Amino acid sequence: MERQVGIATDTSSDLSQSLAERFGIATAPIAIRLDDEEVLTRIDMDRKAFFDKLGSRKLMGTAAVNPHDWLQAYQALSPASSEIVAITLSPALSRTFQSAKTAQSLLPECPVRVVDSGTVFAGLALLVLGAAEKAHRGDSSDAIVTWLEKARDQTATGLISPSMAMLARIGRVDVREGVGADYALIQVLEGKFAPWGTASSFPEAVEITLNEWATRSDLKYERAVVDHGRVPQLAEELIDGILSRWPDCQVTCIDDGPMTAVVADGAGGVAFALGPNA
Repeated sequence: MERQVGIATDTSSDLSQSLAERFGIATAPIAIRLDDEEVLTRIDMDRKAFFDKLGSRKLMGTAAVNPHDWLQAYQALSPASSEIVAITLSPALSRTFQSAKTAQSLLPECPVRVVDSGTVFAGLALLVLGAAEKAHRGDSSDAIVTWLEKARDQTATGLISPSMAMLARIGRVDVREGVGADYALIQVLEGKFAPWGTASSFPEAVEITLNEWATRSDLKYERAVVDHGRVPQLAEELIDGILSRWPDCQVTCIDDGPMTAVVADGAGGVAFALGPNA
């Protein structure tokens, strides 16, 4: 059997175990700090137990994937891979990208290329899934990286959150507008979280966001990823809104995304991305 390009990412992509297994994606775990405990967000974690713990502890922020965990992800792929492409969350948000680069030199038997996604959550998932599809079709690492670099500029990532308190607390946003809002609207711009409005209801938040994105001629509306933290009914409302505007859009829904919930300061956030197909 011909060896194909292996795809690795970190768990800020919020990929479910079923998606990772379907596409053979290896994941390296982001850690979160709950009070004085550090918890690794692995794709095979017990998500009910995680959300139960999340509801009773104070979120204190996140910690980057360390090089050893990246090396383990690379090693899981290397026996069946000619090369590996690792796609990480934005280095403006974490040192995870630098850790992935450090781990490159620890696997001399298989070349590793590390790509900055410029985003996180649903946007990262959209890019990772596209890269994995190209790998399964037999595309080279050059073709995959070229697509990623182009698709990165055509992908928009947003978050509708019931709170920006955690982001404000750990210094990820510079303003406190929206900290106590019913719903805060956040985009990932230039690799960073950028608050850009509030809404009094979830339907209003969806309307504001999608209307804004509909005016952006730089976006490719071929694929969407919706990622929620224990609020499937809100995710369905958002998917309905996306498909009402772009009926041909291919939508992937990720249930119980732990990192989306972390940034939303608990269950209730819905992250989403629009971008191109592979």
